[in-house]
Amino acid sequence: MNDTNVLVVHQPHLLPWPGYFNKLAAADIFVVQDNVQFRRRYFQNRTKITIGDECRWLTVPVHATRHSRVREVRLVTGWRHNFLETIRHAYHRTEHFDALFPTLESAISCSCNSLLDLNLKLLKVCFDLLDISPDVRLASEFPELTSASETLANIAETVNASHYLFGEGGGLAYHGKAIFQSRGIATVVQDFRKPFQEAALTSEATFNLSIIDWLFKLGTQETQRLVKDLWQPDLQGRTRDRWFAGLARLVERR
Repeated sequence: MNDTNVLVVHQPHLLPWPGYFNKLAAADIFVVQDNVQFRRRYFQNRTKITIGDECRWLTVPVHATRHSRVREVRLVTGWRHNFLETIRHAYHRTEHFDALFPTLESAISCSCNSLLDLNLKLLKVCFDLLDISPDVRLASEFPELTSASETLANIAETVNASHYLFGEGGGLAYHGKAIFQSRGIATVVQDFRKPFQEAALTSEATFNLSIIDWLFKLGTQETQRLVKDLWQPDLQGRTRDRWFAGLARLVERR
């Protein structure tokens, strides 16, 4: 019997990089931070793709103020055609474009007018393609306490998490273990970048490419394997890396 219950809390990003999905592949519960402040020039409404040999930003234009929370951000009208044509131009010669583009096109063409709804819809599409199925909740369902650390620990306790999985951005150093350990919740830190460092794929541009770059170039099955297995948490307190031939092919295609 599996008695682990892994929690990931993260902002909703637009078609994010593979490491985002690697973390969610290990999660039983994903709490989407819909109540955090919108950040301009960040990954909430933009992502990186490759066009030829260059990395380019792919952006959804939005209406937002510096005080807007993510759930309050609205989409500008008339952006979808250019957005889709940019993806088509970037990837139409890739091996898996014809199989995958219609699904992505359908999701992007949805009638939603909020950034949160769009990002959640696109995340669901990626979950289905990658065979990832965490229980998705919204952070706004939970009370905001006096500090971010207390809020996260309270969410973890409320959903009966056994483990809180941090990303690689320094979250554990900021929040600390103690507030989770006092509630009987273990902390784990993702280490997804290590395989890329060992393969000499060290540029930030390469790290941050959208998941669609892998999907179009490698296909659904190979992307699933890489996302799920390049790094997996060992919930006894260690981590392990696993390698597949797909990584070598990914290196070659860069």
